[in-house]
Amino acid sequence: MKSRVVSIFLLFMILLSACSVRDTRGKVTIAENGQSDYTIKADMEDNNTRLAAEKLKTFIDGVSGSDISYNGPGKTIEFITDQALETGEYSVTVNNGGITIKASESLFLYMAVDDFIDDLRRTSKDSVVEFDDTYRLNKKHTSIDNSELIPKYREADDVTLEKAYYRADENTPDWVSGLTIVEMRVEKATAEGTFDAAKSVLERLCEVGVNAVWLCPIYDGEYGNKGPQSVNPKLTGTADYTEGWKKAAEFIEYAHSLNIRVFLDVITWGVWENSPVLEEHPDWFTGNIVWGLGHEYDWSNPQMKEWFISEVVSIIEKTNADGFRCDLEPGETGYDIYEEIRGRIYDKGYKIAIFSEGTNFRANVYDFEQAGIKINIGNYLSDPSKPYFDPNPAELVKKGQIINSYPTKARFNTYCLSMHDFSTTIVHKNRLLMGFSAVFMPNIPLWFLGEEYGVEATGTLYYNVEQDLTLLDNAENYAFYNDVKKYLEIKYTYSDIFCEYALRFEENNICSVPAVGTGNIGAFARYSDQRAAVIVPNADPENILGNIDVTLPYDGMLINSENVRVTDLMNDEVIYEGASDDFTSFTAYIGYSEVGVYLIEKI
Repeated sequence: MKSRVVSIFLLFMILLSACSVRDTRGKVTIAENGQSDYTIKADMEDNNTRLAAEKLKTFIDGVSGSDISYNGPGKTIEFITDQALETGEYSVTVNNGGITIKASESLFLYMAVDDFIDDLRRTSKDSVVEFDDTYRLNKKHTSIDNSELIPKYREADDVTLEKAYYRADENTPDWVSGLTIVEMRVEKATAEGTFDAAKSVLERLCEVGVNAVWLCPIYDGEYGNKGPQSVNPKLTGTADYTEGWKKAAEFIEYAHSLNIRVFLDVITWGVWENSPVLEEHPDWFTGNIVWGLGHEYDWSNPQMKEWFISEVVSIIEKTNADGFRCDLEPGETGYDIYEEIRGRIYDKGYKIAIFSEGTNFRANVYDFEQAGIKINIGNYLSDPSKPYFDPNPAELVKKGQIINSYPTKARFNTYCLSMHDFSTTIVHKNRLLMGFSAVFMPNIPLWFLGEEYGVEATGTLYYNVEQDLTLLDNAENYAFYNDVKKYLEIKYTYSDIFCEYALRFEENNICSVPAVGTGNIGAFARYSDQRAAVIVPNADPENILGNIDVTLPYDGMLINSENVRVTDLMNDEVIYEGASDDFTSFTAYIGYSEVGVYLIEKI
């Protein structure tokens, strides 16, 4: 009996002890009020390990005011690469106060730090960086592949024609609504500079979520061209234009198999001085030398006009391309030439889209223009304006203040992040430009190839930039590339929100979202039937913790459901399910210069 009493007593003490451990579960404090017992132990010779260590140190020091050392005395935050792990695996573990950040390779150490910091934002506070002592992080990174999400390519018979502006005829292909466009110069897209080699670029862009490419001129001589009847032998591998156009058609057919549309550039100013057209028909030219390249077309000559129109129409017949970007238009020829081109192409059963370089009045000719959002006239080549960097960007849309003149009344406008004429890198891996401004606003995103992974154009035009995929071995570039993929995954998963455009720009599905902590850029929401995506930027360099108080404007988002589900789309995490009356505001945790996206939907 005594033995049984003792056993019961011991069991009681063990249970009491266990309860005591749970009840006194504590915090691990990394740094507080400028002090820290920790040092970062890392191989600073490895670039990605160094970037990961510096990112963590910047966050800890920024919040706490400390100055954590590298490879010094004290408790350690140790960075370890372990090739025994499966590719993409990473973890953060705590043992006796020591913190170990481990990954299969140093590229994923950076991602581990990203996730760790994201969790620290939720448990830390001003001057204190801390987390629960039971904290564990175990993940495996899987590369995002958006190839199955982008809209499917459809032949002309399956394409519906819609309006491009409120008074337009129905002559714009319905697929324009789903475009994400990248400009590509085939000569610089790969080391080989050929159509065949550039097929690999199409494959990568398909994975990213890009579903349209605008090709810089593919004519013999490029911008200094020999005429629309010609095609560049450097791209095709043959000087025979007939065979060369077949090569171009093969490239476009391959793009279509990947659900990518292809726009070809058309040059209407003239031809290079060595063009046979100039020799055979000197009367087709004004005699003026333009752009330092060649001779100007005489658009008053009916024979020249008919030849040009017929040749451009034949390009679609030869290649089955999806449309044109028209160089210098409508300033060069106005509207009549491309109205005739479009009409003839449609009569032949093709349904193409046409966009101009300059601002246009649509006029049933153009579907949009290269730069629909305002630019800094005069210095746009090196310093484009950032119109959405405003305390109330939704209000700018509603007032039509950011659109170039008449297109305020139009349906489709691009946000041109960069193009071939820009003389310096614009994006610099800036998520507020790429995500907040380009992908999530009611515009067609457009940028020059390479912006999606951080190519830098220094001292040259984008037109001359060499592509360098080895940049993706850099953790910062890879993280940005991964976020661009995520933005486009969200865009096409919720196409009812992001791929719908009002006939008048100012009537688009957007409203303001009150948010405290975003800095000088305000939040907004895009909405559809009983669901909305709330887009929250952190543009405040002082908001290191990234805590942003968001108030949900249910009425503005046209959501009147009693119950809602709220999902953090950047992290694929449901953060609330229940009565909408009980969830009128929440705290978003977003790093400086990053973008949060939250889906609010009826349940």
